[in-house]
Amino acid sequence: MSGSKQLLTDVFDGWGGFQRSMIQAVGPLTSEQLLWRPEAKLRSVGELARHLSFGRIEWFARMDAPGSADLASQIAHWQQDGDSNRHIIEGAIAIDDRAEELVHWLDLS
Repeated sequence: MSGSKQLLTDVFDGWGGFQRSMIQAVGPLTSEQLLWRPEAKLRSVGELARHLSFGRIEWFARMDAPGSADLASQIAHWQQDGDSNRHIIEGAIAIDDRAEELVHWLDLS
């Protein structure tokens, strides 16, 4: 295998491992754990998981990646910035007691 193909294989393998780790970490969390934040001004654990998955979805949509339009259509709350970029209104999707839903978005993204 050429060096660039091996590098791409390594990237996808690393992504898969990270994805599995995220899902395994978020899936069993309780509402209290999802709402925990290290400091008042920082995101909670659930907000971080939501932000990661929705950030991916926004990125795929901006790239017009295959399947991204269908994925983006599953999210009802968007806003547009001054540069015409669409952003998911993350706060419109609750995170308390929603580990299963957070895993769903992580899995889709």
